[in-house]
Amino acid sequence: MRYPRSSLRPLAVVAVLLVASACQSRPTVEAVSEFSQVLESTSLAVQQGLSEVQRLETAAGDAAEAERFLREEDPNLRFGRNDNLTEALVAPRRAFFKALSSYASSLAAAVGEDQVEGVRAQFAVTGSAFAALGQRVAATSQSRFPPDLAGRVSKATAAFAAVMVDAKLDREVPKIVAAAHQDLKAGVEAFKADLGDRETGGFRSILHDLVEIRIGQQKKRLLALKAGKETSKAELYDAVLEAQSRVRKLRRAETLLDAVPAALDKLLSAHAALIKPKDPGTRAKIGIFKERAKQLWAIAEGLKP
Repeated sequence: MRYPRSSLRPLAVVAVLLVASACQSRPTVEAVSEFSQVLESTSLAVQQGLSEVQRLETAAGDAAEAERFLREEDPNLRFGRNDNLTEALVAPRRAFFKALSSYASSLAAAVGEDQVEGVRAQFAVTGSAFAALGQRVAATSQSRFPPDLAGRVSKATAAFAAVMVDAKLDREVPKIVAAAHQDLKAGVEAFKADLGDRETGGFRSILHDLVEIRIGQQKKRLLALKAGKETSKAELYDAVLEAQSRVRKLRRAETLLDAVPAALDKLLSAHAALIKPKDPGTRAKIGIFKERAKQLWAIAEGLKP
């Protein structure tokens, strides 16, 4: 008997679940698989969002520099040089979410069809990513990571990396999650403060200050144009619209960071629930985390040109 293609896909999914369930229960496989997918999605959304934030700020900085050049306030024109949201500043924050993405891959591998050796290798990759992250945050002053948070990140990522590398993998993912959760939580809380709390002096504070500077520059530009005798009403109108567009985009960049802390909270809640994947509330917590991931994607996509 031949089945339509649409009916074969569910059968294939069931087959994978049955293979994986030889080592652990189907509820565990389903919960861990869904969590890893949402964690991967969240990580990619924030990475994309951070890149767009950096692009927007660079463009605003270049525009402000061009204005200074045209007004002969600064004789040096340096398009493309971003002295504010530098790669050294953004990279450690992006690396954190890349490490989370690697962890998602490790969890997915642990409930998949890979041989134990392959799963161990993936967890080792995750351990290396977190170990490198801690060293990167601690070693560079250019990241402008608040010192107290940097210390917490270094300690948490080193401990988390040790759990990943030393994991006794017998396919019992809940045990691995339980061993890693407190260290993951410590690292997540530190990055949550850096990305979401202006009072820490970290990335959130830096971006907010830059946005306010760029808005001030746009206002100064418009006032200069308005005062100029050679500026027509049409030119001034176009300049106002352009300034409004730039300000709106910069405000959206702040909106992304406003949304990250709540998503990280739901990440931790769903991760803790994986310790008991068969509990009725586990899938619900993963579902809430999933909704936060969708919100992040919507914001990140809205930052694109």
